[in-house]
Amino acid sequence: MLDIDKVKKVRSKLTKFYDELSCISLFHSEDIVKSLMQERGYWSEDMYNTLLDLKVCKVDNLTDIKFLLPHYSYEDFKDFGLVNDNGYFLLSGRYILPIRDIGGGVIALVGWDKEGGFKKYVTTKTYGFVKDASFFNYDSYKYAWEKYQGVTFLVEGIFDAVSLRSLGFPVLAVMGTKMGKIKQDMLKRYTKVIAIPDNDKGGQLVTLGYHKSRWEIPVESTFIKLPKGVKDVDDLIKFYDCKYDLEKAINSRYIYHIKDEV
Repeated sequence: MLDIDKVKKVRSKLTKFYDELSCISLFHSEDIVKSLMQERGYWSEDMYNTLLDLKVCKVDNLTDIKFLLPHYSYEDFKDFGLVNDNGYFLLSGRYILPIRDIGGGVIALVGWDKEGGFKKYVTTKTYGFVKDASFFNYDSYKYAWEKYQGVTFLVEGIFDAVSLRSLGFPVLAVMGTKMGKIKQDMLKRYTKVIAIPDNDKGGQLVTLGYHKSRWEIPVESTFIKLPKGVKDVDDLIKFYDCKYDLEKAINSRYIYHIKDEV
């Protein structure tokens, strides 16, 4: 049985922990952000500032955290989902981004490693965190209402969301293709959703609506079709000047095709 009071305490402590972690230059710095940009093929100043703002961290050894933040216990690390039952540090050598709730509190962490093989992404099993009930970048909710009258973009991957955020758009990442009832209900907070699934078989299932892969959006929605040869939003924004097309899609209905030569 989930202890709700413990969930609140863990999330509060994890938020404080990540704030402290990102204040230490060993874990969060301009050099770390530049390294991530190089590995992912980014070069825009907007992306650089976005990654700094997201407080991207990188930690090689848990012992470094223990030494520099000694007031956190091994039990804290277990509650945060940083270590497994054998004490192995799950995010070692990975670029770390926080998954936040609607108010900006950290509810879990996700680590990316280019050389991670089938495990390029590792999401912490933080106490109380449920991936099927969470979006990455959900703290963009307030911005969606302040700047876009409750409209948000919806994408599959974390770095798809980061790329759209770098252009100034409110965006949520499903963190995969599966979007169940809880996430559908969360979308009711918005007036319109602009969905951009990946340009692959999984993305086609999302758009066409097969079984559990379908994104059933309970408010007004538009699905954007990416150009041929562009596999996802992240690639689209890396290689094309597409901000005008994305803004135009906000006022379109049903399916919006970004032209083949963006």
